[in-house]
Amino acid sequence: MDSILPIIPIFLCPFIMTVALIYPVKKLAHSLDLVDYPGRAPHTSHTEPKPYGGAIAIALGVSLSIFLLLPEITKLLPGLVGNDVPWSLSVIWLFTEFQAEYVSIGPLLFCSFVIVVTGLIDDLRGLSPFMRLIIQLTTALLLIINQPIFCLNLSEIQVIDIATTTLWIVLLTNAFNFLDNMDGLSGGLGAICLVFVGYIGLLVGDFSTAFLAFILFGSLCGFLVFNLPPASIYLGDAGGLGLGFMIGALTVRLTHMNPVSYDPILQISPLFIVTIPVYDVFTVTMIRLKSGKQPWIGDKNHVSHRLVSHGLSKKNAVLILYSILFLLSIPSLLSIHPSGNIQWLWITPIGIAILSCIDLYKSQIISTNE
Repeated sequence: MDSILPIIPIFLCPFIMTVALIYPVKKLAHSLDLVDYPGRAPHTSHTEPKPYGGAIAIALGVSLSIFLLLPEITKLLPGLVGNDVPWSLSVIWLFTEFQAEYVSIGPLLFCSFVIVVTGLIDDLRGLSPFMRLIIQLTTALLLIINQPIFCLNLSEIQVIDIATTTLWIVLLTNAFNFLDNMDGLSGGLGAICLVFVGYIGLLVGDFSTAFLAFILFGSLCGFLVFNLPPASIYLGDAGGLGLGFMIGALTVRLTHMNPVSYDPILQISPLFIVTIPVYDVFTVTMIRLKSGKQPWIGDKNHVSHRLVSHGLSKKNAVLILYSILFLLSIPSLLSIHPSGNIQWLWITPIGIAILSCIDLYKSQIISTNE
């Protein structure tokens, strides 16, 4: 597992499939009127209609790779490169580990599918915030109760752990959807999170989680080819909600691994790789509540919008958030790494505290000038 070669085919299959699917999905979205029109929501800023449907391409890219392409590739690899090539054996082994854990991974894929379908219905017809929340809470609870490995162990009281985990997964589900307000933002941040989920999974021995994370990362990168500025297709609620649900559940699963379970702080370290989505959903909710607005009504108070108001271009604001998330996620990896140190983990909350101070200071200056 020292080589990156085993990850390449796991990444390339969904990447190529998603890229190939984007064009037909665009046509499908236009035919179904699955389109985001300018001015449709307060937080949007595009000037021409853009199709949703990124979630469809990503879901199909992941599904076809897992259930069709990779099973065939693992059968063909020994004949193509030989029976004793290390990276080929690693690919086969990773896929075998994933299949062995399918009893627990299957419910996650099903629940994520439910969230994606809910988002598609919302994109097409519109669902009330209350209905979306009920479906999210119910789906998260079903996953947690069916597979306790997706439940945090933070206390001795199971009900508290279930409630906390449900809130965490629902929080992340909506956080990534909230961040889908600029080209490439939500998908790019999700891709960064999945890289860290994958490598932490390899470090702690959860190879099925690592496999799934790299599969989803590959598909997300295929989508980002068309979603980076200037975007020609969007995630929509289906993509934002589905991505957040998957990442929220996978970060929880990683807290159960033996190498981190002996220390309470290390146990929750995988949760630190989603700092920017959590920071955004928390701050934008506080701003809306302070202004007397409903927290689920979109506006331009997200951290990305605030960076633009500070003088950055949209492209640079997205790149800054990519960089901050990447830097704040490294301590989680370093703290879990066998040669690392738990003290690394303190960098993340300190970094968020510094970011909060700068954000608050800049916002106050702008308010004063206005």
